[in-house]
Amino acid sequence: MNRENVSGADKQVDRKRVQNRIAQRCCRERRLTHVRRLESLAKVLESSNVAGVTENEEDRYGTLLRAHLKLLDEHKELEEALLRLRKKLLSVSSSVSSAAGNTDQFNDFFAESSREMVTDFV
Repeated sequence: MNRENVSGADKQVDRKRVQNRIAQRCCRERRLTHVRRLESLAKVLESSNVAGVTENEEDRYGTLLRAHLKLLDEHKELEEALLRLRKKLLSVSSSVSSAAGNTDQFNDFFAESSREMVTDFV
């Protein structure tokens, strides 16, 4: 094997390791967020089931619970959007590092990525 093939293979292995670490970190963050969301929901449900609560307080707890659940859904959507952006950033950084040696390829990639990012947020 020549030296260029070995260094190219090493770069691919290193890039894959970085991608795996990022994917693992994202997975851990999602799992931790899900656990926190469930713990928060459990606390709200427990507090709403306290004995001796009047009917007016039950209505208030129900309203708070619905608002809380709505906020949790919104939070989940925002986390998913953040995860999509992180994956996009990883993809862009990998492509940019591989295209850094070729100016034409870099410019083509940059133009394409810019168009995709604009359409993702429109």
